[in-house]
Amino acid sequence: MTLLQLYNIFKLRFYITFLYITLMSFVKPGYAQCPVEILPEVQVDNVTVAGAEIASYSNYGKRLLEIRNLVSSRPAANPIETAIATDINGEAQRLYSAAQTSVRLDYLEGAGNKSMARDYATITQRSIGGNEANIINRWHVVVRNYNLLDLYRWGVKPENALTMIEPRLTDADRTRILDASNIVERGIVGGLSTHQDLLSPAVEEQFETIKEIDRQIPALPAAGGSHILGGQGISVPPGYVAVVLEFAVDSQQVVLNLAAGAGPFNCCFLYFSKDDLENYVRMDAAGMPNGMSGAAGANDFGIRCYIPATQKFQLQIVNNHTISPVAANLRVRMRYGLRKMTLVDHEKWGIPYATNDQAAAVALLEKYKIKDNVYIGEL
Repeated sequence: MTLLQLYNIFKLRFYITFLYITLMSFVKPGYAQCPVEILPEVQVDNVTVAGAEIASYSNYGKRLLEIRNLVSSRPAANPIETAIATDINGEAQRLYSAAQTSVRLDYLEGAGNKSMARDYATITQRSIGGNEANIINRWHVVVRNYNLLDLYRWGVKPENALTMIEPRLTDADRTRILDASNIVERGIVGGLSTHQDLLSPAVEEQFETIKEIDRQIPALPAAGGSHILGGQGISVPPGYVAVVLEFAVDSQQVVLNLAAGAGPFNCCFLYFSKDDLENYVRMDAAGMPNGMSGAAGANDFGIRCYIPATQKFQLQIVNNHTISPVAANLRVRMRYGLRKMTLVDHEKWGIPYATNDQAAAVALLEKYKIKDNVYIGEL
């Protein structure tokens, strides 16, 4: 075999591998800069009897994951089995979506399932009895920083957890933090803090302002037509944090436009970028809430999320269908909240202080033991 033949085989294998990866889950938890982040995954998958992974998460550093709210659309003829596996629980969940002709998924806030992972998580899916096309899958990936409370919930002893969080602590620091946390006794008594539900509308009380961008956008030509919602990215005011809370699109129009409803549908995407992370989140536009059910012209239901940004962010829609354009006046919507950046944000996310603020910050960090409480997970 010549070198040229070997090179061509390598190129083909690389292309196939790359294609396979890009059709799977998109979120990269190791890139999360501002945990807690709740990132949406939205896919339209073709499910086979042989089955395949539709999501895989690993090598994400000092992060803890939850796979939450996984739901699938109704298959036309054959039941679909979905399995979530993690390093903590093995096969953590096995879910079934029964066949029901002409009934699709109307997604509001998911099924409420949750699986925890420390080192890896996978989602596999297979059809029982025959292949099924255009199955909508949606779920959330929750990304958390290491802290004592969460590592304890994830099965790590506090003394080991503190080493994982910060191995450079002195013995005196370790003793002070472990004594203050008192996690084992509090766990026995039932006094451990619980997580706030960041997908609940009640979370919006933390913001000074809630803003919504809702537009009917120009047509998206085939083979790469794109549009940035609002015409340009959004800058975060200095000293503030923006948190994106919801995305929505008229997915029924997308379905009807792409090859007159015949697909393929997994080729028109919403891309969310923030700060220095380009295309940080990807969502299949045809699989967004209202997908494949109801009439075109509405984006009343969205998928909730919780994605902080400290500099800028934008939402872009791209149509990669090779033949079909998306018609003009597609409705796209994004909601976000604004609040002041806090000392806790600085400590959790490693954001440096302005020179003029350093002295005051040091005093307050010490007064309220903010660093220790961030290690513990109380803040």
